Amino acid sequence: MTTCAMTFPGRPESAAAARRWAAGCLPGCPSADDAVLALSELVTNSVRHSRSGLLPGGRIQVRISIAARAWVRIEVRDDGPASWSAAGLRDGNVPAAGAVTKPSVLAEDGRGLWLVSTLSGGQAGSNGRGVHWVRLPWSPAPVADNPEPWAARWLAVMERARWQCECTGQCGRDGHKCPAEPAPGHPLHVVPAIPAGEAAAAALPAECLVALCGPCRGGADRAARKAAAAAPQPGALFSAGGDGGW
Repeated sequence: MTTCAMTFPGRPESAAAARRWAAGCLPGCPSADDAVLALSELVTNSVRHSRSGLLPGGRIQVRISIAARAWVRIEVRDDGPASWSAAGLRDGNVPAAGAVTKPSVLAEDGRGLWLVSTLSGGQAGSNGRGVHWVRLPWSPAPVADNPEPWAARWLAVMERARWQCECTGQCGRDGHKCPAEPAPGHPLHVVPAIPAGEAAAAALPAECLVALCGPCRGGADRAARKAAAAAPQPGALFSAGGDGGW
């Protein structure tokens, strides 16, 4: 078994640094895209919600364990939930690990952990004390009628958008291009670029998807509902398949 380890500062830019580092740790791994995406989501979650990202000087420790041709395990350690108090730490009163539940369509929190759980087939968890992990198979399971993994399409969209919101009028403002980037409290969502009827985002190629910030996505969804009311169609702009993104 091979192990790679690195420590990152608890800042938003560490998610991108962790992606680059992880990609270099996984040459020849068929699940590398999924692993890089899962790690990025775990680091982002630590930056947004833990003492590592919310207090000065915080650090996030990352370890990737590799059993070639078998599995990849990613572990992220932060300084614990932001709600921890000094008294609670001394007394050992720490929050219990909670189950990852499916977020609502427009929820801004919980999508990253849901994506990690989905990518790993549920092989992910947290001890409630700042340790988060995910285990993926060495090769991703084949997906019927969808040969390109979601992680690969997600990364293609984000890289094409240069990790910024690429709204082109979906929010109701013609020509608007929001400069928002992923940051604590401002995640980007990968969603269908145009009303897709019953087709879920999970079944669409990267060129049919866009990265939108929360406000632009909300505006796009409202515009789609208004259009649907005027000319009823089955499905809406953001169907349940959008939950596979952010």
